[in-house]
Amino acid sequence: MRSILLSLLYTTLIGILNFTLSGQMVRITPATAGGEEAVTLLFDASQGNKELMGANKVYVHHGVVTDGPSGTAWKYVKGNWGNDDGIGLMTKVPGEANLWQIALSPTVRSYFGVPGAEKIYRLACVFRSADGIKKGTMAPGNYGWGTVTSNSDIYINLNSQDYIDITSPTSNEQFYTPGQQIAIKGEASSNVSEMQLFLDEGSGFVKKAEVFTGKTISFNYTVSGSADLKIRMTAKIGNSNYTAQRTHYVIVRKPTETATIPAGMKQGANYHEGDPTKVTLVLLAPQKQFVYAVGDFSDWRIQDKFQMKKDGSYYWITLENLAPGKEYVYQYWIDGALKIADPYTRKIADPWNDKWIEPAVNAEIPVYNKQEFGLASTLKTAQQPFVWNPSENTWQRPDINHLMIYELHIRDFLASHSYKDLIDTLPYLKRLGINAIELMPVNEFEGNDSWGYNPSFFFAADKYYGTEADLKKFIEAAHQQGMAVIMDIVLNHAFGQCPMVQMYFDLAAGKPAANNPWFNREYVGPYQWGYDFNHESSFTKNFIDDVNRYWIEEFHFDGFRFDFTKGFTNYAPGGNIDGFDQSRINILKRMVDKIRTYDPKAYIILEHWASPSEEKVLSDYGMKMWGNRSYDFVPATVGNPSTGSFAGLDATTHVLFYNSHDERRIAEHCLTEGRSSGSYNIRNREIMYERVKMAAAFLYLQPGPKMLWQFDELAYDIDINFNGRTGRKPLPWGTGSLKYADDPLRKYVYDTYAAILDLRKKVGPQVLASAAKNHANTGDTRRLVYNTSGTDIVLIGNFGLTTRSVSPSFTSTGKWYDYFSGDSLQVTSTTLPVSLKPGEWHVYTSTKMSNGFPEVLEVFENPVTVTPATFTPDDQITIRFDAKKASKKQTSGLVGASK
Repeated sequence: MRSILLSLLYTTLIGILNFTLSGQMVRITPATAGGEEAVTLLFDASQGNKELMGANKVYVHHGVVTDGPSGTAWKYVKGNWGNDDGIGLMTKVPGEANLWQIALSPTVRSYFGVPGAEKIYRLACVFRSADGIKKGTMAPGNYGWGTVTSNSDIYINLNSQDYIDITSPTSNEQFYTPGQQIAIKGEASSNVSEMQLFLDEGSGFVKKAEVFTGKTISFNYTVSGSADLKIRMTAKIGNSNYTAQRTHYVIVRKPTETATIPAGMKQGANYHEGDPTKVTLVLLAPQKQFVYAVGDFSDWRIQDKFQMKKDGSYYWITLENLAPGKEYVYQYWIDGALKIADPYTRKIADPWNDKWIEPAVNAEIPVYNKQEFGLASTLKTAQQPFVWNPSENTWQRPDINHLMIYELHIRDFLASHSYKDLIDTLPYLKRLGINAIELMPVNEFEGNDSWGYNPSFFFAADKYYGTEADLKKFIEAAHQQGMAVIMDIVLNHAFGQCPMVQMYFDLAAGKPAANNPWFNREYVGPYQWGYDFNHESSFTKNFIDDVNRYWIEEFHFDGFRFDFTKGFTNYAPGGNIDGFDQSRINILKRMVDKIRTYDPKAYIILEHWASPSEEKVLSDYGMKMWGNRSYDFVPATVGNPSTGSFAGLDATTHVLFYNSHDERRIAEHCLTEGRSSGSYNIRNREIMYERVKMAAAFLYLQPGPKMLWQFDELAYDIDINFNGRTGRKPLPWGTGSLKYADDPLRKYVYDTYAAILDLRKKVGPQVLASAAKNHANTGDTRRLVYNTSGTDIVLIGNFGLTTRSVSPSFTSTGKWYDYFSGDSLQVTSTTLPVSLKPGEWHVYTSTKMSNGFPEVLEVFENPVTVTPATFTPDDQITIRFDAKKASKKQTSGLVGASK
């Protein structure tokens, strides 16, 4: 896949590329090799932008150029962008830390499978990390060994023996004025005995120049009007004849017509009710001089009738005579220098990545392969509107103050990465006790394989997960199961494929132009991803309002988790954006006020990470903050309970969690950092399970909104940096997976999480919030005590490494019930100490509560074996008990026990 690498403006997760021109980043050996020889391609990661310095793996995505010595069209490409599949994997040069090599053998031709009739002029390549997030490149320009283009593609010249090439004009089309001259030039690789230049303006080829020696030929063509100018060059070198030919589109532009946009038209594609043959396109493009709509309807040519009219800062055109129900692919061609997709398009045509989307996931992929034009947009008249189930009219979302959110990344949740299959997993989440699902970003991002925090199109659902209708069906189905759906959305920044970045960009500086209406030229503050939205701009404010309204009204999302809202500012004294910022507060309040006009009850959750005083102002305004408490839970769970406190876990101002996509898993912390004492070792997987369950009980048996990162309920323990931080992680289920579904102990973790959340729900988080409390939030032994008007709860746990006593502080004497074992306990003293082994924990309730566990022990494996299997009363027998195979009831006091 050539995904991010071929965007017009590439940027990485760590910001704008910084180029270094010292040294040679790429070379081949032999240096004079041609396509019929074996070649070794070398890449020096310490040169250029140095983004791949220190990488464990480097891949080259590569192909050849066969259309001329200065050509840039990739052919016979080898590599799958973002996949660590060995195709294009380079090896380190022995003794070199950052020098990588790959052999193209036995010849370049055979390596790429180039037919014998095609001449090979150049190698085309891009160097990437295994996950495709980082890319090694250098500043655009012509070098002695080849060329680096503005989209960061690298071309290495091969010795192609004799050739001829049309060297001017360099573009396929260009705008001119009548009387202007076009320098038409050609060159040969060696001295010729004859060379001729022919032009065809529509009536056949006419010879315009001829030479009988030398290597060059030229002719000045005078423009009289628009024309499809065919250029042909012939030459004789030695005993061989050569021909080169291509077409140059000469365009003489008409003055832009000024006209008022028809009433009711919005940015993007506007369909005309009652007339499926018409579409009105509207583009906001201040300071631009002229725009053409180009696409399937114009045969991908600039045509006078598709020049857009101008109304203030807007350009618009009504396309007519379209075929009803046919999907058209189109772009805007601006000022004769830029080709972009519609920023408001609802569907992207990606000539590099779409082919990798499986038809079973999305069969509605646009037909479009024009890599030379880049990403495009689509339109389609006579579309049937999505019909929502009547249940949407009565849907009532859960109370935001008591949400139990499941953060979900579709790519790493299901092998099919499909909305349709995600619908089938809703019962799994419902049984777990989830009442809200937060989808990591699903609007169009760069490439297919991503977390989604590299957004490029904000109104298009990413096709990699399914169709627009599939996403709506998922949201509808979740609502029917009682679960809200929250959209994780990135409005702090955009990446280089975003048309609004491309429209106003300073290529030489590698940053947005000073006149960009939406983006800051320089990133504000120290945190840098992509290009920084200017949230003070009215253009950005209007754009964000349109985006938020679209996803609420069109898709019925119940609200948003806004990524990195601390970046919604242009105020950075001393380069710092962490302090109290009234301008940022004003920006967010204005946005929220607007959202509430569309949906007064929409959830607003901010990943803010600002000063507590600022977060209080925002939470008082009805916004929830993201609250990471891993720094409290991880030390206690790995056996360092002298660090961290569980105080404040009942807050309703924050959505609290100890794992999210940005944190290492608490289970993995236990396996790699868990402490031990004697035979008790937290790095023992069975002991880790119990400590993870205990942590879950202390977090989720607290009122207030909470979040669970996918697969925590299975004690998922894969390192966040496995396959790169944002790279694919092993699935817990399915073919080729970690086989968690076959592990009864993993299932016990799920059942325990489900039982904890079920108890939270049955007692009621509102009841817990208003209860009298007697918690112990620090130390080896900790407890939660709720004295309610109904069922009281006492949770005790030992986070230490040795047996300890804890005062449970029961709310009354009398009979209490162990929630997990079902056993009753006669309490004669509310403060009588209870001895807890390390990692042991219990939940007691004042009334008997069902925990959802079946009473039959043999649901999984019988923990008791007797040898021999048959015996008489006089026989000697051996009885074995395996705590790992014990019932689903809590066994924390037995698993890992020394006696």
